[in-house]
Amino acid sequence: MAIHTFGSNAVDWEERVDLVRLRDERLARLRAQLERSELGALLSFDFSNIRYMTSTHIGTWAMDKLIRFALLTRGGEPVVWDFGSAARHHQLYNPWLDHTPGPATPEGARQTGARAGISTLRGAFHPQAGIAEQVARQVAAELREHGVADAPLGVDVAEMPVLGSFDVVTAVYLLHYAQSKEHLGRMCRGIYQNLKPGGRFVTVVANPEFNPVGPHHAKYGVMMNQRVDAPEGSSVVVVVLTEPPIMIHTKYWTRATYEGALAEAGFRTIVWESLQPSPEAEAHFGREFWEDFLRNPFARLIHCDK
Repeated sequence: MAIHTFGSNAVDWEERVDLVRLRDERLARLRAQLERSELGALLSFDFSNIRYMTSTHIGTWAMDKLIRFALLTRGGEPVVWDFGSAARHHQLYNPWLDHTPGPATPEGARQTGARAGISTLRGAFHPQAGIAEQVARQVAAELREHGVADAPLGVDVAEMPVLGSFDVVTAVYLLHYAQSKEHLGRMCRGIYQNLKPGGRFVTVVANPEFNPVGPHHAKYGVMMNQRVDAPEGSSVVVVVLTEPPIMIHTKYWTRATYEGALAEAGFRTIVWESLQPSPEAEAHFGREFWEDFLRNPFARLIHCDK
């Protein structure tokens, strides 16, 4: 008897890769995570995440362009916005994006899950072109339709335009999601551009000097799965001890790398601070309860000025 093969080619005489199951289970996992969160919807600009959510693909040339976007609302179906010819391709050849009743049709997909639209293309469009505002209107319309306009919105990656000139910009648990040093640099430059001269940036990041050996932080509801002597840019898994647990994937960057990215963006007087429990938290749990966190904090605060 021949051995069951799992080739990349479909045949009528053997069940091989079940792509329908692949699409269904991807979406089911994504929906389950959304339901366990406080979010009303997920908005994706990342090429791989869009593929995971919508099972669409337009070629690897678009991986870093931020040209397309997709949305999954709580209780809703995935919607992808793509430029004209790509949107038409999805309408013709991706029947799972037709969310209307009855047999799938290109027109049904055009009205529901496969729409024409374009994002800001990493700032290539002039702000006066109104592309960012158009994206916001399209997404907001879907959020209102599904009753989640007032709920938090999860975004995987955002191209920071110049929104204004602010006295203070804050970013809590953001910079350690940078996938490379170049990505970290772009994030810092985007923040710098939105501050007025003399403005301050305040951020909380994963502590570069965290000791994986301990003390540990399970009693605070979180565990850090990080290698001892972790190399620069390696993955760190943060486990939030809910039921079921939530795993968050970040990157390990050294103190020098954070400071270098901030300085290169133009920031000065870069200062690291230790986080402290609030007086209310200390009074409720006692000072001794916080000693492990204070000896081996998993997060640090940085402030710097423009």
